[in-house]
Order: sequence, then structure tokens, then C-alpha cells
Amino acid sequence: MDFAAAQREFFSVLMESQFWPPEEIRHLQRRRLERLLRHARDHVPFYAARLDGLFDEAGGVDWSRWGDVPIVRRADVRDRGDDMKSLALPVGHGGTSNATTSGSTGIPITVETSALCSIASRAAVFRGQSWHGVDWSKDVLFYMEEEPEAGVWPNVEVGPAWGPSWMAEATGRTLRLNGDTPPQHIIDYISEHDEVGYLSCRAKVAQVVAIEAMRTGRQAKFDAVLAFSTAAHDDEREDVERAFGARILNFYSSKEAHLMAYQCPTGSHLHVAEELVFLELLDDQDRPVPKGSIGRVVVTNLMNWAQPLIRYDHGDLAVEGDQCSCGRTLRVLERIVGRTSDMFRFPDGSAVAFGVPRNFKPKFNIKTWQIAQVGPLELEVRYAPISEEQPFDEDAVAAAMREMMRPDLQIRFRRTESFLPRTGKKFSEYVNELLTTS
Repeated sequence: MDFAAAQREFFSVLMESQFWPPEEIRHLQRRRLERLLRHARDHVPFYAARLDGLFDEAGGVDWSRWGDVPIVRRADVRDRGDDMKSLALPVGHGGTSNATTSGSTGIPITVETSALCSIASRAAVFRGQSWHGVDWSKDVLFYMEEEPEAGVWPNVEVGPAWGPSWMAEATGRTLRLNGDTPPQHIIDYISEHDEVGYLSCRAKVAQVVAIEAMRTGRQAKFDAVLAFSTAAHDDEREDVERAFGARILNFYSSKEAHLMAYQCPTGSHLHVAEELVFLELLDDQDRPVPKGSIGRVVVTNLMNWAQPLIRYDHGDLAVEGDQCSCGRTLRVLERIVGRTSDMFRFPDGSAVAFGVPRNFKPKFNIKTWQIAQVGPLELEVRYAPISEEQPFDEDAVAAAMREMMRPDLQIRFRRTESFLPRTGKKFSEYVNELLTTS
């Protein structure tokens, strides 16, 4: 397989398909999904009987039965991952590679990916980067937990060019420092190397680096944070802009589902990479939720035939928005709310995916926070204020939170400046610590 030629072809098509009429995108998804379903039924033991109800007597796919296809859970991948692997890949899908998730949900899993899926996902990343005018001639510094033996300060791991290989100007190098590197060393490296144009890490980690830069007065400038995995919040964007003059560009992705969505150049909302994934937002009864409502992210990667994950519960909560005015017809995710495992769960059996209006934190002098459920009816608010001069009214914040959730909550407050997640873990604004400690 000519990796560069295939990636260039995918990129070229993606630059056109982002403007296709929605019905044409739906048609493409159906074609790719049907081929994936037939392959999975015939060549993947896990799906040998699991998809039977989806096919009619003539052998065609009855799309009205799609909602009857069982949801795949993380525990399924952990316990039956080998049965999910394809016994035979068609010509053109290339070899395979394995990746293991961080286990931030408590269940680390390993997923096999085809070369074709990797090529397509990377081409989609390039499309998203092109929307924001990313300069591939500059170096990108990855600050992440993978490969703890590599990129140990002060020895920065230097890799190949990271941009589109078919573009002569894409000469910027891949640099890496592991996730155990103290934030001040990240600042030092960027300040001493003008060729670094981008920092790639989770948005919350970038904010921690920004806060350290502002605390110490250390100057460093670069163009943008290429934020992967989960959502980027307003306070994270503000601190990174204030400290480094840099933007946060959000790419919603995972090792098991690959690239799912990325930020529109007109705002902080995300466009779904619909040519590569079929993404559903479902309620607790596995029914589609209306636009504007919080739903569970259930995703099917259309390109990975090596280990198909068909209707995979990704463990996230998200809200779909209206069609974007930018001209791109790809579906919109208004925001990623958080993890389903971090929903607040109360003794009466109710569960709440907590979220606040956009102006809530500035109104109450909160720069950033984390709200943790630490008891059946007890929350702890860990916060950093915007201004030392303005008062922080704990009673007012607690009253507003009780009004949004339930009046019998006990709420305590703890001020902190440290929001750096533990190595290998993702940061959540809202976290249920009863589940992680039980």
C-alpha cells in the first residue's frame, strides 16, 4: 500500500465531501456501514449471530431495525476482544497495529486497527488542521503519557515530519516529552526553541502549563494547542490565550474510535467526521435524543474492519447542535459534556449529568473548577478564582447548584490551583468519586 498516495486521495475527497448535501453524506455512510456489517457478519466471530436481525429475508439491510443491534460496551471489548478481530481482511486494508487505552474509566482495553483506518483518520486530522490554517512547517511538541521511557527530560524525543507527507512545505518535526515532565520544563523548552509552533496535549494539561507560566512570569509563545481526546472549556482557552497568545484547537478522538469530530473555525463547536464514523446520541433506553439534549455517544467507525466496534458506547455525554453557518454540512456537536461514568448518582436512583450555563463561572468569580461527588448527597467544589480582589460567595454558589440539581445536597468548597490529572488519566470537570473509590 502506498501510504502517502492513499492519504492524499482521502484528504482530497474529504475536502470536497464536507460541503456535500446532508443526504449525500447519509448515502455514503449507509454504503460504508453496509459493507462493514457484511464483513463483520462473515469474518468476525463476535458478530456471527449478533447482526442477524438486521438483515431481511432477501439478504438486504433493514435500516428500520438498526436500533435493535445490541450496544457494545467496554467490558465486551475487554472480555471478548479477540472474538471481535477479523479473521480475514480484504485487500487494500493493509496491515494492523494495536493500541491500548489509558484506562481512565477503570477498564483499559486494547484495540486492533487497520492501516486503511489509520490513513483515513490521519487525512481527516489534516482536514481539521487545514480549517485553522495550521502551519505544518513548524515543529509540534507532544506532551503526553504514552511511552513513559521516552522523551524523559531533558532528552526530547525527535521524530519525523508530522504534516501531510505529499506537501513539500510540511517539514515540521514531531517532538515528544512524556507526561511526567514538570510543566515548567515544557515552558522552558518552548521558550528556548522558536521553531515550536504547536503543543499537543489534553486541554486541561495545557491550562495547567499556562497557569504555571503566569505564576512564574516565564514567557513562551506558540501558535496553538492541538488538543485531543475530550472537550476544551472556556476557562482553558482563556488561560492558554493569556499565557501564550495561543488558541486551543479541539480534536475529539480516542484510540478505539479514532477521530470523531473537530472544532469548526467559526467557534468552539465541533463537526463530526461523518465520512469515517457513524455517531449516535442515545438516552438510557438506547433511544435517539433530540437536538439540544444530552445523550450518550455511541459510535461506529466505518473504516476499521480489523476489529469492528459496531454501536460502541464510548462513555461520553454530548449535545448535538444545529447546522453550522460556516457552509460545512457535517453534523455539529455543540459540546462534549463529560463521561457517563462521572454522572452524579443519588440514593433515590436518579442520575444527573451536571452542566452549568456558559456565564455561570465568570458570574461567581470562578476561573476553573472541578465538582466531585464524594458522598451519596455530598459534593466538593474545587476551584480557582478569577480575581483575588473579588469575593467568592460560597453560599450563593451552593444555592445556585442546589437549584439546578436538588435542594438536599451538602456542598463544601476547597480552593486549589492544581488541576493536573494523574498520569494516564483524563480530567473531568464533573467526577463521581464514589464509583472510583468503591
